[in-house]
Amino acid sequence: MRTTLATLLMLLSLAFAQAKEVIVLQNEGRIEGDIVADENLPKTQQRIKTQAGGQIVIDKTAVKQVIIVGKDEAEYENLRRIAPDTVEGQWKLAEWCREKKMNKQRVPHLERIIALEPNHQQARIALGYFQSNGRWLRQEDRMKERGYVLYKGEWKLPQEIELLEQQNQAKTNEREWYAKLNRLKADFINGTPNKSQEAWEKLTTIDDPSAVPAILQEMKTEKLPRLLRAYIETLGRVSSGASLKMLVDLAMGSATDQYQELALEQLKKRKSDDIVMLISGELKSKDNKRVNRAGYALGELADPNAIPALIDGLITKHKFQISSGDNGQMSAGFGSGGSGFSAGGKAQIIEQALENFQVLTALNKLTGQNFDYNQAAWRTWYESNRAKPVIAGRRD
Repeated sequence: MRTTLATLLMLLSLAFAQAKEVIVLQNEGRIEGDIVADENLPKTQQRIKTQAGGQIVIDKTAVKQVIIVGKDEAEYENLRRIAPDTVEGQWKLAEWCREKKMNKQRVPHLERIIALEPNHQQARIALGYFQSNGRWLRQEDRMKERGYVLYKGEWKLPQEIELLEQQNQAKTNEREWYAKLNRLKADFINGTPNKSQEAWEKLTTIDDPSAVPAILQEMKTEKLPRLLRAYIETLGRVSSGASLKMLVDLAMGSATDQYQELALEQLKKRKSDDIVMLISGELKSKDNKRVNRAGYALGELADPNAIPALIDGLITKHKFQISSGDNGQMSAGFGSGGSGFSAGGKAQIIEQALENFQVLTALNKLTGQNFDYNQAAWRTWYESNRAKPVIAGRRD
């Protein structure tokens, strides 16, 4: 009478109800059994009771690792040895693995099934296959056919991977610059004369865009004028959006800002359409001082592309907060949210149109014309002359 697989499963479940140990040797050999305490053995040796019932003694130095195998794993190992190499036998063992949630062990039996019977639908689906034009394909096969590559658990096109790698490398370079800049600064301030000079030469020749985030961080707290000037000059050398925005912001600073002109000089060297666009945007600032500073900067850049924005910025409206003081006099806070009203007074917001002298000066410089603050006259002139060389190419 032939023993059925179901009977074997029942017998093995009883025989291997306990966990067991797998002793992995240095030569990658494996012994299944239990380590047995034996006081009669030297401390350098270990007795092992094998699964077959015998006992062996080995040197402890020969043992690489001891793995504790649960009862399900132990039962699986024995089922695997006796399972028939047939579609039915492998499917029953695969289903047993599924019920025990042993997905890793299940896969080789499913793969063996489709090796025995290539069109076994249940095994194919369990392995993630689907049919396409009469072929069994896995999702990964289909993605590869479409040119995708598995990258860190996600399917991406090679171009995406290249971009991601570049971004990751850029971030790594940026992180390294924080430490590098700190070392150069420390050597410049506290180093020997030779070391200080060497650090200064490196600080004043930085041209790596990856250094910009670290430089911007340092500029927030830096007090040494010499270092601040060096950082601003570095922003002028380095071509990046972050350095450009910082230079524009510095150039638009308060009238007493000693670094305004230095930042503007860096912008003039670069001569970029992006610079004109960024500074032209400052003509819409709520701060009237910033509007005039933008007008001055655009005049210095001498780019005729700024003319339309300058015309729009000739006269700008700004809100002021005023209140009555204790003596009945009015006081006002100008600009973007400034407060100059007396305590106890009742605040009131007013809007006033202001003529911007620096904007007019820039227009005079760029065009050689003077229509004062008459925006309509300026627009009429511009529409009739913008195609002429004096407008299209003037950058002196």
